[in-house]
Amino acid sequence: MSADAALAAAGIAVYLVLGERVLRRGRARGFARGPDDRSTTLVTAGANVLGVALPWLWRALAPAPAPLPAGARSALALALASGIALRVAAMRALGERFTRTLVVAPDQALATDGPYRHVRHPGYLAALLVFPSYAALGASALAAGAAALALFAAAYAVRIPAEERMLERAFGERWRDYRARTKRLLPWVF
Repeated sequence: MSADAALAAAGIAVYLVLGERVLRRGRARGFARGPDDRSTTLVTAGANVLGVALPWLWRALAPAPAPLPAGARSALALALASGIALRVAAMRALGERFTRTLVVAPDQALATDGPYRHVRHPGYLAALLVFPSYAALGASALAAGAAALALFAAAYAVRIPAEERMLERAFGERWRDYRARTKRLLPWVF
C-alpha cells in the first residue's frame, strides 16, 4: 500500500469511527424517519458506501496511477484533516440532536452555534472535504476525487432541500432568520 493510500485509509477510518461513536448515542441509534426524509437517508447512506469503496474500485479498474504531486498530496491531506475536524465540531454542536434520518424532536432547539454559526450544513461540508480527498489519495488520482465530489454533491442536492423544508416547517421564523444570515455549505459564498 502506498503512503497516499495508507493516509487515505487512516483518515477515512478516523472519520467513520468518530461518526460511529456518535451514532451509538441517543436518537442517532435508530432509523425513525420523519415525513420529510423521503428516502434521502438511503441516498446519503449509498453515497457513503460508494464513497468508501471508490478509491479501491478505481485502483482495480484504472491503469496503474502515477504518484500525486507533492503539493496536491499536501492539499488533500489538509482537506481530509479539516473535514474530520469539522465533522467532530458539527457533531459536538448538535449533541443529542444528531440523527441519521430527517426528523425533528418536539423539544428540539435549532442549532446555530459552533460551526452552525457559519454554515447551515457543516456535517455535509465535512463529507465534501473528506470523501473526495480520501478518494484522490487512496486511488492516487485526482479524477477519483472529482468522482467522489460529484457523488456527494448529487446526494446532498437531494438531501439538503428536504432537510431545509423540514427545518422551516419545524422552526418557522427562527429558521428563516437563520437561513437569511448563513450560507448552506461555504461561509460567505454558498
